[in-house]
Amino acid sequence: MIEIDPLGAAERAAIAEEVASLLRHDLRNRLSAVRSAAFYLQRKVATTELWSADRRIPRFFGVIQEETDAAATLLVGGLRLQDLFARRLAPTDAAECVRAAVTYARVAPGTTLRVSDARSGATVCVDRSELALAVRCLVENAAEATAGAGDVEIRCEREGSHAVIRVVDRGPGIEAAALEDVLRPFFTTKDGHSGLGLNIAARIVKRYHGSLTVGPAAGGASVVIAIPLDDRKAPDAQAAPGG
Repeated sequence: MIEIDPLGAAERAAIAEEVASLLRHDLRNRLSAVRSAAFYLQRKVATTELWSADRRIPRFFGVIQEETDAAATLLVGGLRLQDLFARRLAPTDAAECVRAAVTYARVAPGTTLRVSDARSGATVCVDRSELALAVRCLVENAAEATAGAGDVEIRCEREGSHAVIRVVDRGPGIEAAALEDVLRPFFTTKDGHSGLGLNIAARIVKRYHGSLTVGPAAGGASVVIAIPLDDRKAPDAQAAPGG
C-alpha cells in the first residue's frame, strides 16, 4: 500500500511558488532592460530621416512597448497557483502543526527528534498543513545537519502575543558569513539538495505576518518561527500563493 504524504500538496505548491517567484523576478528584469534599450533606440532613430521615411519604424517601436507591457502584466496576473493548493485558514494550536511536522518528517535513521511543550495553547490563524510544512522543512534541514546521527529539538511555546517554534540541531552550525545566504533560494552546502527548505518556510511564515530567524546555538544552529496569535490580523484566505 502506497502511503500518501498529507503535506504533499502544500509542498508541491510551495516549490512551484518559489520557482515562479524567481522566474517572475528574472523576467521582469529582462523586460525592463528591453524597454530601456527600445526607448533609447527610439529617441535616436526619431531624429533621423529613417523615422519619417519608413512608417513601419514608429509602429514597430510601438509594438515593442505594447508587447513588453502585456508580458509584464501576464507575469503579475497569469502565473497564479491557487489550483495547486486550497488554503484553508482556521484557528489552530501551533503545537498541532509541530506534531504533524515531526510525524511526517523525512529524516535519516539514527536521528532523534525531541519535541517539548507539545500542548502550548498558542492558537494561530493558519492553514494547518501549510504551517506544518514550514516546520517540517526546518526539522528536515536540522536533521541533515546532524548527518543522521544526532538530536533535533523542537519546542513550541506561547511567548507574549506570538506562538514561537524553535528548531535546534547539534550539527556543525552555520558560519557567520553564510547567515545572509541561508534564506536565499537554491543556496545549499550539501550535494544533491535543492536549497529551498528554509526559503519555503520563511515565505509561509511571512504570509501569516510572522518572522523566521536563523542563528547559532550551543553546539549547532537554531531556527525560530514567531507568528502572531489568533487575535492578530489574519491573512486573506483567498490570497494567491505568490502574494
